[in-house]
Amino acid sequence: MRVQPYRNDVPLIQYRGISQTDEITIWAPSIPTIKKRDILIRYLPIDANELPSEEFRYEVLNVERNRILFGDDGKQTLTVRKLDKTHEIYTYNSALVASSSI
Repeated sequence: MRVQPYRNDVPLIQYRGISQTDEITIWAPSIPTIKKRDILIRYLPIDANELPSEEFRYEVLNVERNRILFGDDGKQTLTVRKLDKTHEIYTYNSALVASSSI
């Protein structure tokens, strides 16, 4: 995925405190198909022998697909919102699953 440059702003909102209000545009390949309301998890870059650590979670607000020849999808342009670390979605654990073929 490629992230369009954005301003990482954390405003102070009355009765809410500091909150994430960033809406970010991302370009992604057509597979896997990403849908509105999906949650994307961004992991920090890792070295070969380290376990990945989660950085942020994003909620997909909008998806636009680019149609190419014969009605196939060429790319997806996503609008996502960075979720606060206090959001209830962070109560769910996530795990990376490695698959191998025999």
